[in-house]
Amino acid sequence: MNFRNLARKHLQAAKKQIDSPDDSNLRYAALDLRMAMEAIVYDRALSFKDEFPEREYDTWQPKKIMTILIEIEPTTDKDSSIAMGIEESTGKPSQEMKHIGSEKVLSMKILKDHYDRLGNYLHMMNLRSFQRNKTTDFERMRVRCSEIYLMIDSVLASPLFNCTLGTFSHIDCFECDKPIRKRVPSIDDDLEIEAECKNCKASYNLEPQGNGNYVWHANRQNIICGNESCKQLIPIWQREVGLGKFWVCKSCGGKNTITYGVAFEPSPNTYEPSSRQ
Repeated sequence: MNFRNLARKHLQAAKKQIDSPDDSNLRYAALDLRMAMEAIVYDRALSFKDEFPEREYDTWQPKKIMTILIEIEPTTDKDSSIAMGIEESTGKPSQEMKHIGSEKVLSMKILKDHYDRLGNYLHMMNLRSFQRNKTTDFERMRVRCSEIYLMIDSVLASPLFNCTLGTFSHIDCFECDKPIRKRVPSIDDDLEIEAECKNCKASYNLEPQGNGNYVWHANRQNIICGNESCKQLIPIWQREVGLGKFWVCKSCGGKNTITYGVAFEPSPNTYEPSSRQ
C-alpha cells in the first residue's frame, strides 16, 4: 500500500469539498483531511518497519503512532535538511557542503492542534449547545479546513520524505543467531537502551561504552533446578519468566514450574501464653 499516494487522493478530495459552495460538504472535507493525516503517519511508520513494534500494528490513532515513532527516533517529527561534502580529514566535517534537499514532516504539534478539532466537525453538537441555540460556524470551519489543507499539501510536496538516517548497533542474537539492529543516540548518552530480537523475542540491554560503542547484555539469568540432588543451572530469558512457565531439566529430567508462593517465618518476639494446670 502506497500511503503517500493515498494521502494525496484524500487531500484532493478535501480540496474539492472546501471549494464547494455547499457548506454541508465541509464535513466530508474534514473527514478526508483526517484520513490524509492518518495515511501520512502510516507511511512514516513503515519507514521504521524494522523497529516499529509489531504489536502496535493494530493502532490507528496517528498521535499514538507518532508517539511510538518519537520513542524510536526523537527527531522523527522535525523538519530536516541533508547536505553532503568531502571530508578534508577523517572525522572532520567538510568546509564545503552541497545542499541535497529538505524534508517537511507532519509534526506531533500539527496532529495535536488540528486532528481532533477536525473530528469535532464529524459529530452532532451536544445537547447543551442546542439548548443555547448555537449553530455550526461554517465560515470558520472552511477557514480552518483551508489552513490544514495547506499544511498537509506542504508535507506531501516535500522533495525529500521519510529520511530515517541514524546510528545503529547490531549483533547476531545469542538465542537464534538472527541479526538484530538497534538505533542508538548519535550523541554519546549514559542511558542504557533496550532491544529485542524480532525473530525469537529475546531481549537485551545495551550498555554505552562511549564513542558510539555499546555492549549487549542478554536479559537472562541462571536458574537452579529445584531437585535438591541435582542443582543443574539453566539460562532463562526474561520472556520465559511467568506464572506457569516451566522447563525440563536436561540433567535429571525433572520438570521445574514457576509458581507464586508465600513463606511465613514467626517473629522471634512472638508471645506464647503459658498453660495453667
